[in-house]
Amino acid sequence: NGYPSQDDTDRYPLLGEAVRAALTVVVHCEAQRERLAGEWGGPVSRLWLPTVDTRVPAAPVRVVPPGERVRMLSLGWVGEPKQIHTVIEALALDPDLARRVEYRIAGPIDLRSHYGRRLTDLIVQNRLEQCVTLTGWVSAEELSDTFDWADLHVNLRNPCTEGGSLSLLQQMASARPVLVGDRGIFAEVPGDAAIRAAAFTPQAVGDALRDALAHVEDLPRVGARGRAWAATQTVERYAADIVQVARRAPGERVAAQTASRVNGALDGLGATRGLDVCATAAAQLERFVRPPGDA
Repeated sequence: NGYPSQDDTDRYPLLGEAVRAALTVVVHCEAQRERLAGEWGGPVSRLWLPTVDTRVPAAPVRVVPPGERVRMLSLGWVGEPKQIHTVIEALALDPDLARRVEYRIAGPIDLRSHYGRRLTDLIVQNRLEQCVTLTGWVSAEELSDTFDWADLHVNLRNPCTEGGSLSLLQQMASARPVLVGDRGIFAEVPGDAAIRAAAFTPQAVGDALRDALAHVEDLPRVGARGRAWAATQTVERYAADIVQVARRAPGERVAAQTASRVNGALDGLGATRGLDVCATAAAQLERFVRPPGDA
């Protein structure tokens, strides 16, 4: 009956458990690096997830004619973390905004589920049938046309449990702007290369959309900057970075083992975070065993 809340994922992170036996760790966003702080004492390298989508030309970008609705698309599995309900609630709060957009939600959805009923109720109760469409499953033959139909992609994630996002890179490679949130990898996209909602609330999402539509002529330029940024996240760059991580890993074994043994000793003493002895131990570890050239 619903997805775990952001509060739950913040209170019970499992990254520390997942990497406990690792020699070195690669993450794809700063938020994951921050989550590991205090959970694991080994080396962490932050790399950008790569994409191949910019190797093919993007479909022509439509200049929205005056008076026509801006086409917004959420593509893929339809579930609570995608914040589709928040977008619909934003449209329900602002009829003028709803009249200016066409929001298509394309992807598998169980309309009998709790979330499926929630979305259909929001659409019907707020009389948004002319604005919001649930298309359901999109076939392989229809997928490309559906993707290229959009003037604006919607990719809001909360809770944001992923490190990198291939869907985000694919959307940015399309040269269409993407509406994103302020968590995880989505918060790290350059500010001029996407449209960002300041919070996952109908008011904040509505504000972001109103601002974008007030400058609708700029949407292709935002999309172009997004594609240019995505083009820097190459497979070759990622492979070279991974090679460097792998080369450093054997030498980092001593650092990881030392940090683990110091942590065990502090636990045995009953030391808790915030005590001077912990700060002193951390400073000495930083001085003697931190691996050079952390990515």
